[in-house]
Amino acid sequence: MGITSNLVRRLREHSRGKTKAGEILSDLEVVYTEDFADYTAARAREKALKGGQGRKWLDGLEEGSRPA
Repeated sequence: MGITSNLVRRLREHSRGKTKAGEILSDLEVVYTEDFADYTAARAREKALKGGQGRKWLDGLEEGSRPA
């Protein structure tokens, strides 16, 4: 999970092992995206999704459920 202004470029970097996640994980799959007007809003949402109920919700997406 992370923030980027260019998803295609970022996925390419991951697949080439140019990022920490790319070094650790072999295959990455995009399960959900959101758009934000600015970095501050995107970062706040990222923090919310990385903990507690947000993490539970994301884990459900990875198992094939639909977003609410």
